[in-house]
Amino acid sequence: MIALHPAYELGRQLTHLAAITFLSLVALLQGFAGLYRLDDYRANLEEVLASNNWTAAFAPPPWVNLILIGLLALLALALAWRLSKIASAQLLALFSALLACGYGVIVTAESSPLVDGYVNAVPILRDWGFNREVLRSLLYLVTVLERLLWFPAWALAGAVSIHFVRRVLGLAAASPRDGIAAAAMVQLSFAVVAAMVVHESSVALAAIILGLMGPMAWRRQLRNGASAPAWPLAASSLLMLCIAVSPEDAVYVAPVAAVLMVPVAWRVSNTWPNLLFVFPALLAVAAAHSHEVVTLAMLAMLLWLAVCMVVVVATILTNIRTLATEGRRQALWFLSGWIVATTAVAVWVLLTAFGRLAGCSLASESIGCLIHRYKEWFFMAPLPILLLSFVTALLYRGAIDAAQFFRRTAVYGSLFLLSLFVLGSAEALLGDLVRDGLPADTPPMLAAGLMAVVFYPAKRACDRVVDRWLARLRGWAEVPE
Repeated sequence: MIALHPAYELGRQLTHLAAITFLSLVALLQGFAGLYRLDDYRANLEEVLASNNWTAAFAPPPWVNLILIGLLALLALALAWRLSKIASAQLLALFSALLACGYGVIVTAESSPLVDGYVNAVPILRDWGFNREVLRSLLYLVTVLERLLWFPAWALAGAVSIHFVRRVLGLAAASPRDGIAAAAMVQLSFAVVAAMVVHESSVALAAIILGLMGPMAWRRQLRNGASAPAWPLAASSLLMLCIAVSPEDAVYVAPVAAVLMVPVAWRVSNTWPNLLFVFPALLAVAAAHSHEVVTLAMLAMLLWLAVCMVVVVATILTNIRTLATEGRRQALWFLSGWIVATTAVAVWVLLTAFGRLAGCSLASESIGCLIHRYKEWFFMAPLPILLLSFVTALLYRGAIDAAQFFRRTAVYGSLFLLSLFVLGSAEALLGDLVRDGLPADTPPMLAAGLMAVVFYPAKRACDRVVDRWLARLRGWAEVPE
């Protein structure tokens, strides 16, 4: 593996054994301490059904989510302590610990073990002499810690995933650094986060200061003779001007900044990867500032995760031809995990849309509505799938043909989506007729007949497309099965 540029290396504090251990132990607390609420979860099941929120009743049981959180934390501890001298293992341990913390807060949000534990400890703290103001300040700190373990942790995990993939594939950061992309990254990160704190008077001042940074970075880049395109910096500087003039309009500027962040994050990942942590840092400041930013922080977190996923895939596709054989196989494991994860999300979207069009309810007996009831399982699936692909790529020893696994993942994942699309379309188009008396098994029978006709041609088409793509990635093609 080639030596990496010093600008690429993560700070020692992020991958320090103590930091990973702390995050993992907090995640274990969030996961296993939530098991004491299982009786309450079961008691609430009847209320969920009575309120007609029946899709939540068929979601993964709380104990499954809690055990998943515990396993993520244990994986982080195992990687950190057993492979503490391997940089890629440290990154994966940090990635797992951050996911476990963020996922733990989401699952236990209704009754957080952190907040519940503190509330139960209040009588003891009073006996020790803590006054009301101190107890109130400690409660504020606990709730801030909970928010920090939620939004910034997931955003930080997205940035760490980029570092992990580049480290495993042995991709060094380019030199010299791209000052234009760096300045644009800071400005765009602030533009997205500013939408959450528009009521602060310092937003306009910060926007002015960051806006002035744009021309300075551009002038310095020209002085150094760099030829990188400057349009991202011009666009981000214009957004800073808009926020400085009217901070209340930062909410409308944020979507534009999120779109521009994709190419900028891609350039930064190749030249100055440490700047990918600017957005999680600003998100942490906004999340710690106020509890009123929960909705916007959730949206910003999801946007950042999407940006990081695009950067990861672009990194793999751009560099796969230059990798050695082992590196190419590891890259195919990364791509396979990404395909399965996005397939699971696409399945969730399709089931949600077609379930609404078909008017599914608890009394619906059609196959499409039966599958729709369990759609939340597909929404949970990307997390363990991505992590499994990361672990497999890290510990790859050649026991499984990565190319064959990638090919089958792409082909049969596409066919699975096609089957769901046909079944969901039949359910949606014939839903009214079924409610008017048409036999309930008519839509699935029609869908099965249509799939019987198009399955073989669709499989051959998928085979050709995947083989052609694989040939371009690896420089060789497999014989279709």
